[in-house]
Amino acid sequence: MIEIGQYDQAWPDWHIGPEQAVRAHQWLRGKAFLPIHWATFSLAYRGWTEPIERAVVAAEREHVMLATPKPGARFEPDVALLKVHWWPSLPWKSAEVRPIFSSQSGQRRLLFRRGGCQSLGAARPGRFHAKPQDLGDSLGMQR
Repeated sequence: MIEIGQYDQAWPDWHIGPEQAVRAHQWLRGKAFLPIHWATFSLAYRGWTEPIERAVVAAEREHVMLATPKPGARFEPDVALLKVHWWPSLPWKSAEVRPIFSSQSGQRRLLFRRGGCQSLGAARPGRFHAKPQDLGDSLGMQR
């Protein structure tokens, strides 16, 4: 269970976006990715369904098993994987149109791509392959 919902470009370090949540799920070597904190109400300035739509795209791109039960529904990750598109079809902006990058105190901004990351800040210029121990602080995790 990783939250995907209350992100915004105005506060990129308070909540990670859906794409970074998929990456964090991979680092944790989880079986089924269960996105949370997006479906009941929105505190951010974006469409209500944008977080899950972006998570679906990122999970498919990264070959991550995704579970999308309705709020309050039971979920057993070891049983049949529940992927149901139950939310309404509403306009939303993709990660390419509206990117969200969590940073480390504003010093490091990371562009997540398949196979690694590109640093956009002065802390680590150039390309490198991301490992959990390299980026743990940017997700608020201990090394």
